Amino acid sequence: MVSILSNVKRQLLQLQKRSYMIGIVQKYEPDLVLFDHEDEQILFQNVLEKDLDIYINGRWEKGKWVGGSFVQIGSVTYELQDGEKIRVKKNLAYSFQQVLEELSDESFTMFVKHLNHLSFSIYDLLYGHNQLLFQKRGASIYVFDNGEQICAVQHFFKRSGLISDRFEFTLSTGERSIITSLTV
Repeated sequence: MVSILSNVKRQLLQLQKRSYMIGIVQKYEPDLVLFDHEDEQILFQNVLEKDLDIYINGRWEKGKWVGGSFVQIGSVTYELQDGEKIRVKKNLAYSFQQVLEELSDESFTMFVKHLNHLSFSIYDLLYGHNQLLFQKRGASIYVFDNGEQICAVQHFFKRSGLISDRFEFTLSTGERSIITSLTV
């Protein structure tokens, strides 16, 4: 999928917490298996066609999987070892990516900063339904899980004449908040 995010959106996305899937390499010849922080198996096929980072000598090195247990880091081919830490950028769900692209920079920034203020990242998305893909007026629903609490977001939108976005946030603690953006 080709992203058409503005620079403002792209920069804010880069600052998001929990935007990476992190795993520990275990070799089971001839295969590699990754385990996350909860010892759940991560399918290595999910990282095969992606850039990945390897934690070497106290810092993350960018690389690309080239087959077997080998990763290309710059001009060097590196063999992954048992116990090494790898991280891969998480994907956003297609329908969620679409709504983020549709929002004005102002609405996007307001939404993401408020979500972050509530201790959530857009990469914490658990479930989403983007009604904006089907009609120009209505409501979409998104559910986020940061590992400590849940946040349900209702996005009420209008896309004819006056463009409006209203986000209603409800936390599992019962706390609620609303933010609104209007554009002519």
